[in-house]
Amino acid sequence: MTTKVTVLVGSLRAESVNRKFAEALSDLAPEGVELTIAENLELIPFYNEDLDGENAPVAATALREQVAGADRVLVVTPEYNATTPAVINNAIDWLSARTAPAPSSESRSVSSASPRPRTAASGPMQTRGARQESPAPTSLRTSSCRSPHSRSTY
Repeated sequence: MTTKVTVLVGSLRAESVNRKFAEALSDLAPEGVELTIAENLELIPFYNEDLDGENAPVAATALREQVAGADRVLVVTPEYNATTPAVINNAIDWLSARTAPAPSSESRSVSSASPRPRTAASGPMQTRGARQESPAPTSLRTSSCRSPHSRSTY
C-alpha cells in the first residue's frame, strides 16, 4: 500500500531552499511513500467565503481535491518576518473552511529549511498554531533544519 503525501511549499521562488528541500524529500522518499508537491498555490485567491461553495475557484478546488486524495499533508515553508508566508496561510484557509472536507487528525506535518541562523523556527510554529485554531481536527509534528554552516545554538 502506498502512502500519498501532498506537499505544500511556502515559497513561490523557483530556486527556494524550501522547494529544493521538498523536491529532495520526494526523491528520497522510501518505497511505499509518494510525495507530490501541490503546484499553483499562487493562483488561489485570498480566501473569501463569498467565493467558496459550488463555484469555488478552480485552483482552490484542485488543491482541495489533491489533499482529499492524500493520506498526509506536509507543509515545507520558510518564515517571513517571523511568521508563515501568506501563500501557506491562504492554502490553510481554503483547506480548513467549513465547506472543505477535514483531513484526519494525524495527517499533517510542518517542516522548514533555512541557510540563515535563527530562522526557520517561528514560521512552522505559527503554521502549527493556525492549524490548531482551525475547525478541522489537527495534530501537527513540527521540525526545522538549518544549514550545517549555521551558527545558531537553538
